[in-house]
Amino acid sequence: MLKGLVGLTMVGLGVTPGGKSSGAWDSIHVFEATDRARMTHYKLTSTVILHLSNESDALGEMNLSGNMTRQVEADLPFESDASHVANVGRLVEDMELKMRNLL
Repeated sequence: MLKGLVGLTMVGLGVTPGGKSSGAWDSIHVFEATDRARMTHYKLTSTVILHLSNESDALGEMNLSGNMTRQVEADLPFESDASHVANVGRLVEDMELKMRNLL
């Protein structure tokens, strides 16, 4: 049985440049997990990097870029090493949704 682990997931989404609009959403999620009896303590740190670019004849060129970092901790049930996949997946999905709604 694992005593703890550390990992990283990355998500990248983008609009293909070539037109007058382009954009990219990159998210980096770093997690650590510490096993405690039947529970595991998870700490997730997530950063989103956003870049948007648009050009129009009437308004000219516009570029917008920025980043946002958030952190969450949770104690979740642990039955086997495979539980980490489900637990981390849920934490990452929830964080992506929260950060997307904040932007």
